[in-house]
Amino acid sequence: MCWLVNYWKRKDLISIRHLVGFIYSHSRSLSLLRQCTNKRKFVRHVVTSFATSYLSLKRLHQREGKFEKDVHFKLMEQEQDV
Repeated sequence: MCWLVNYWKRKDLISIRHLVGFIYSHSRSLSLLRQCTNKRKFVRHVVTSFATSYLSLKRLHQREGKFEKDVHFKLMEQEQDV
């Protein structure tokens, strides 16, 4: 049952992305949206994927020193085992 719900959510998100893309690529539909929603904006997929990538890279950069220590430690262990 859980996989079915996840499938529906994914399918809905893909449909929503297509709808938002359509609205923002057609000026008439965009102006109608702004009139009907009191000038609210949709969350655009490109912006959110950029933000997600940025936050992921920022987190990797923050953990860079710890990652290097872990790799160095594992290499030292492998050398000692040989």
